[in-house]
Amino acid sequence: MRRLILPLLLLLAACHDGPRAPLPPDRLIRLADDEVKTLDPQKSSDLATIRIAQDQFEGLTRINGLGEAEPGLASGWTVSADGLAWRFPLRPGLRFSDGTPIDAGTFVQVFARLRAPATASPNAALFANIDRIEAEGRTVVVHLR
Repeated sequence: MRRLILPLLLLLAACHDGPRAPLPPDRLIRLADDEVKTLDPQKSSDLATIRIAQDQFEGLTRINGLGEAEPGLASGWTVSADGLAWRFPLRPGLRFSDGTPIDAGTFVQVFARLRAPATASPNAALFANIDRIEAEGRTVVVHLR
């Protein structure tokens, strides 16, 4: 066993190229296990591209480490008695990386693009149960079929 450990440690030491300068706070370096096909999250269909999109974009909700839904850009959500209308009030002060404000209308536009024939997502079928999305002030309202 010792014969295997020493060469392995030497190999690992040889791979190390010394100390690195810390990354600036606005940089993300991620090891991709495959070539990323697009940076448009709507066109993401392969695992490598979806993983990069998850690092770049935040949704109304997200799945935590326990597999439970929790608020993302929304501060929470409520569901109508019939289960067909889901209301997501947005957290205050949301902005894109260029400083443009994110409002409820942003989600209406994204959904319209998702369904438009010229820009339809390969993942559009995942949203087939959504009838429409509306903006009510700072709240995104998702109406299910």
